[in-house]
This record gives sequence, structure tokens and C-alpha cells, in this order.
Amino acid sequence: MRRLCLAELEMMDFDGKFNELFQQSLYDIRKDFICWSSLSDLDRENHQGLRHLLKCLFALPFELNKKANLCLQVGWTVQLSKFPQSGAFLKSHIDGGFEEDTNNGRKVSAIYFPCGPRWQ
Repeated sequence: MRRLCLAELEMMDFDGKFNELFQQSLYDIRKDFICWSSLSDLDRENHQGLRHLLKCLFALPFELNKKANLCLQVGWTVQLSKFPQSGAFLKSHIDGGFEEDTNNGRKVSAIYFPCGPRWQ
């Protein structure tokens, strides 16, 4: 599954689906390329691995709600990120908060890295 997802992400990159977030690079938060996607954006034939992964991720809030009663909702859009080998970074940061101006409803973030075994 890891290799299939990685190959599909590489094809999306080749097709020009990833873009740099200039605003966040100005604030020195991240220096990567991202693509926002939903299950309906992914082709049934060309993105079988990513579609399977997203279905698993979309099931996660339901499982957490059953076990921990967190009242989570499913976000139907995911952020895919690509980190070039040189100069890319993502600083630790909080995506949401409890204050009125920072609360965007996020409680849990799930991250999947389809990297090879030699990735550092």
C-alpha cells in the first residue's frame, strides 16, 4: 500500500497538482508543496491506493467516537504534502485553538508518511 500511494502521489506531482504556500513560507512555518483533495477528486483506476487510504482515514473519527466519545466529525478534504529533498521543512505548530479567533473545530490530526525505509 505504501508503494502504491507513493507512486500515485508522484504522478499527481508530475501532473502539477501540488503548489507552494507562499504565505506560510513567509511566516517561516513550512516550505513544502501541498494539494487539497477529496475522495471524489481521486480517480477510481489511477488512485486506488490513495482512495483506500482516505477511506481508512475517514473511518478514524467514527472509531474514536465509539471508544472515546470525542464528538468528532469527518473532514471530507485532506491536505497532501510533498517535501523536496533540500530546503523543505514543517515547523511544529497548532492548527486550531480554544480561543474564539483561533478555534477552527480541529481536535485530531492524522498524518500518514508513505516514505521509503531510508527516509530520515
